[in-house]
Amino acid sequence: MATFPVFGQEATTEPEDSGKPRLTFAVRGKALFVPGWEDQNWLMYSAGTELIWDNHHCLGFDVGMFRRFEQFDNESDQPLDDYTEKRNYLLLDYKYNFPVNENIGIYINSYWKFNGKYKQDSHTYVSTDNPVAFDQQEARGTFQDVGGGVGMKTYFGWSNFGFDFSLNVGQRFGSYDRYQYDENNVQSIKETVNETKGLVYLRFNFFYHFFRVST
Repeated sequence: MATFPVFGQEATTEPEDSGKPRLTFAVRGKALFVPGWEDQNWLMYSAGTELIWDNHHCLGFDVGMFRRFEQFDNESDQPLDDYTEKRNYLLLDYKYNFPVNENIGIYINSYWKFNGKYKQDSHTYVSTDNPVAFDQQEARGTFQDVGGGVGMKTYFGWSNFGFDFSLNVGQRFGSYDRYQYDENNVQSIKETVNETKGLVYLRFNFFYHFFRVST
């Protein structure tokens, strides 16, 4: 191994073939249930994998789901309204990682949620004495999200396990058929809604990196 000075410090050159794998991979995912005030909760999960080239370029794929549920009661705990929203999707993302040290990296990323399926159901009860009498609204449709952000990944000590999170901004494009039914289950309204809106959200995953290579 040859050494030579660069700007007053000693640098080294290594053979191109150091015996370390340049292509490695990780599995990643999460499962989270968040209880809210009274009858409100959120459930989300995802599972996927990530290909990692030279500890810099990362290409990932996930399967994910998000569900939100809310119910509003009167003072006697009788239901007045309830609402359920569910989204299933596939996700591709690319990250460029800047290693800070052996255990921490800062990255920029872009992502695409595609093949998204959207389902929403809500009920407004017309009589607290009859729990099966309600007006119903439902929506079915598709969506996709595109965006990007900045994040950080950190390993738990010298293990292959770690945690990854990023702050992202993006755009959602969706199309939904929305239906309205009265208490006799007679359809009264049908409309198609085309949605475009901006998003800001936090993404996170736990991961296990196979064949981890130190920087």
